[in-house]
Amino acid sequence: MASFGIIKTKIEKLLESSYGKDEFKNHMKSFKTNILEDKNIAEIHFIYDELSSNKGLSEDIVNEETIQKVESRLQTLNQRFA
Repeated sequence: MASFGIIKTKIEKLLESSYGKDEFKNHMKSFKTNILEDKNIAEIHFIYDELSSNKGLSEDIVNEETIQKVESRLQTLNQRFA
């Protein structure tokens, strides 16, 4: 099973490569329906972006609750897309 980061990258590349083409509108509709309108996936998408951006914080500041939340959402996604 691919990790969320790999799936997210594939989606971003698809949207980027279809930009300016006829199929872009359909890809965006699909992205909105399957990612943004699904509460669990939208949340993990947001959390993944937040955690992958460099905020200049030390690793000690990372909250255990956040890690557990991400792991829980990833398990939900893995089960859903398995």
